[in-house]
Amino acid sequence: MKSVKSLQKQQKDYQAKAKKLAEYKRLLAKETEDAAKRLKRMDPAFRDFGEKITTVTYVRPAKGAGKSQVIMEILKLILADESADKKQAELLREAQERFPHIKIWPNLWNRELYQGLKKQIREKVNASLPEAIDLSNFQTLAEVRKTIYARRKTATAAIPLKKRINISKHGITIGNTYYPTQIRNKGKSIQKKAIRVTLDGKRHWLNYKPLCALLMELR
Repeated sequence: MKSVKSLQKQQKDYQAKAKKLAEYKRLLAKETEDAAKRLKRMDPAFRDFGEKITTVTYVRPAKGAGKSQVIMEILKLILADESADKKQAELLREAQERFPHIKIWPNLWNRELYQGLKKQIREKVNASLPEAIDLSNFQTLAEVRKTIYARRKTATAAIPLKKRINISKHGITIGNTYYPTQIRNKGKSIQKKAIRVTLDGKRHWLNYKPLCALLMELR
C-alpha cells in the first residue's frame, strides 16, 4: 500500500496534468477554428457547418489511487481498535485525515466489495488476529467491522475465573469477600433469599437460588 506522502504526490501530478489538458484543449479549439475558416475559404459548401467542434478528453489517475487504499486503511483502523467501540463515522473521519485528496462518502460501508479486495481483507484480518475468523460470506466493509468487533467483545468478555468460590445456606464467599444471604421482601406475602452487591456505586439484589445454580455450573 502506498504511503500518504506518495499518494499526495500522485494527486499533485494528476492536477498538473489536468491543468496541461485545459491548455491543450484551448489551443486545440483555436487551431480547429482556424482550420475550419481555411476550409470554408477553399470550398463554399463548407460554409453551412460550424467552426467549433466539441472534443472530450480524459485524464485517468494512476491505477490504484482509489477507494481500495481507503478501504484497507479503514480496515487497519478497525483492527487497531481493541476496545471495539468506534462508530462508522469516527473511523471515516480518521481515514479522511489520512487521505485528504480523496472524498470518502459514508456509503463506502455498504458498497459491495470485489473479489480481489475481499481476498486482501481476509488475509489482513487473519494475519492480525490471534485466531482466524470466518469471513467467507461477507459482502461489505460494514459486515467486516461488525464481525471483527463481535469477536473482540467476545474475547474481552471471556475472562477466566481464578478466585475460589464457596457456597453455603448462609451466604456466598468469592475470594476473600463474603456475601451473606438476606431475606428480600417482594410484596406482602413473597419473601426471597438474596445477596446484595455493589456495582458502579449502587447496591443491587441478586436472587440467591438462581445465582447458586449458576455458580455450581463452574465446578
